[in-house]
Amino acid sequence: MEYLRTEKARKHGLPVLRHTLMPVGRTMKDIDILGVADSGKIISAQVTYKDFKAGDSKLKKLDAYRDAVTIYFCRCEKAQQIDGHLVFPLEQVFEDFCDDDKEGQKWFRHATGG
Repeated sequence: MEYLRTEKARKHGLPVLRHTLMPVGRTMKDIDILGVADSGKIISAQVTYKDFKAGDSKLKKLDAYRDAVTIYFCRCEKAQQIDGHLVFPLEQVFEDFCDDDKEGQKWFRHATGG
């Protein structure tokens, strides 16, 4: 979620998150992030640490959110559009936010207790 608030996310073509609409994570059945972008559009995102597979059930769950900008963060080689959903490399998020960004490094330390 915090990565979606950064300028690096915008540079990669992701919407910039301004507000969340629900608590992030396991509180929602089909998605992990539900929020509003700076454009006013709704963002619905799913995050998994699994490798990308075209028929993945988590990716398919985003079909119910087609009125929103849908993002599937996973382990994949590159950003791409699949069935109208943006599939985005989780590794890029970690590189941009947890490795290269001082605020992201602080966030990561707090989030992981390190």
